[in-house]
Amino acid sequence: MRVGVIGTNWGGLLVHAFAQAGSPVVALCGQDERKTRELAARSGIALATTSPEVLCEACDLVVVASNDAAHYAHARLALEQFGRHVLCEKPLATSTDDALELECVARRRPDCLSIVNFPFRHIEAFRRLQAKLARLGPTRQVTIEWYSSTIPRFAGERGVDLLRSADFGGVSHAIDLALWLSGAVPFWIQGVTYGNPAHTLNFTLGTEHGLTCIGFRPSVITGTWCRGRLCGDDWEASFATTHTPDMGSEAERPAPWSERYPPWSFRFREPIRIWRRGTAEREREETIDGDERSDPWLSALARIAAQVLALDRSPDSQMASFRDGAIVQSILGTLRGTPDEAGVYVVAKTDLRLPSPS
Repeated sequence: MRVGVIGTNWGGLLVHAFAQAGSPVVALCGQDERKTRELAARSGIALATTSPEVLCEACDLVVVASNDAAHYAHARLALEQFGRHVLCEKPLATSTDDALELECVARRRPDCLSIVNFPFRHIEAFRRLQAKLARLGPTRQVTIEWYSSTIPRFAGERGVDLLRSADFGGVSHAIDLALWLSGAVPFWIQGVTYGNPAHTLNFTLGTEHGLTCIGFRPSVITGTWCRGRLCGDDWEASFATTHTPDMGSEAERPAPWSERYPPWSFRFREPIRIWRRGTAEREREETIDGDERSDPWLSALARIAAQVLALDRSPDSQMASFRDGAIVQSILGTLRGTPDEAGVYVVAKTDLRLPSPS
């Protein structure tokens, strides 16, 4: 399958992922012609262009890794106009309306694979956790705390453009991880954001089984830290992860693609733990170890690439559909708003706009 990548920053990791999956990228599209040609030559990519149309014409699968504001246009172009399979970086769009429209386009093109890239779903330890939780019964509450140095805190700071999608430097990862692990669909949201631009979020999602609570905060320490806890009727589970620069083996990393996105390494800070209440009211603990033999994040991207190349549509693939991406975008869109003079924006309990049932 001929693979093309739109985007010359984050797209570098996906170029590496498809090479690892056995299908080197054949076309690269970027805004800066000189930079695009240099990066294509460095990676052995035959076609370098500034035209998304030229790339779509030359490929069977289009990877949309452009800036957030361009995701909607590029994904729609590839899917609707050219009938290409699409793997789109998160977030799916910069507004709820655009995300819902892309979901409709995907339903009109059932012959094309349309996937949103949420790598946490494809980290092996999380896949084992999700499979185990599905057998334990409904998840009544999910709590995720996320700290990140990538959240812009000041007007004009690099990355502040991400706020146009309300992704705040990655909160969509936390939202999708919580919903995927719990198997829940959210119906309403309430919360508060702080800062102008907003940099701290606390919000609650109401689902058919219970509540999902997410706290998202800036950190002065470079990297991201995530801690989660899930509770059912007679069980609990917990995990803790880090995603930081310069921790992994040099041999396992892709060559640096750009100064803006140097190699980072993902690690579990401790084994995933699951506690269950026994017949004598005793707690029984199980653990799931993260695989430290290779970087779980890079392995997840390679798994995504392999499944997309195989056009894997089975439930076992765990890939996020455009419908999943639209649900996440509905949450992000509701969190957008104009803060008051103190930098506070309050989201009263609000019903979410969700895609029509499949």
